[in-house]
Amino acid sequence: TTTTTTTEGTYPDLCDGGWQLGDGTGGSEKNIGSAASRRHCLAMVAQQCPDANGATLPPSGSGSCYCEFGMTGRSGTGWQSCLLFPVTTTTTTTEGTYPDLCDGGWQLGDGTGGSEKNIGSAASRRHCLAMVAQQCPDANG
Repeated sequence: TTTTTTTEGTYPDLCDGGWQLGDGTGGSEKNIGSAASRRHCLAMVAQQCPDANGATLPPSGSGSCYCEFGMTGRSGTGWQSCLLFPVTTTTTTTEGTYPDLCDGGWQLGDGTGGSEKNIGSAASRRHCLAMVAQQCPDANG
């Protein structure tokens, strides 16, 4: 399977097909506050709506951020939305992961080089990544 990803700064995109014009359709949505960027909106969605399968944001790339539940498509041009990659399970982990979020996937061992900062306890890998994206936007691991 070949997966194409887009990046915003140094943060890999979690969106299947990247961010695209149109409000998420199918299912329901929940406004979870204002996001400063696409990355921030995705982190908010991961942290506040772990069951969401999409995110919606104004075309400017900042503003009201929505969790999308049961997103199946897009409509209109007044918003942009992200259909999140489905959570998958592999034989090397029991927790679902988003493809291409970590270069080489999650691996055993502590990161080397530079420095690290403890930012709290996470309930899952996805939650940890959301916390890092929100609290340490310049981190690379």
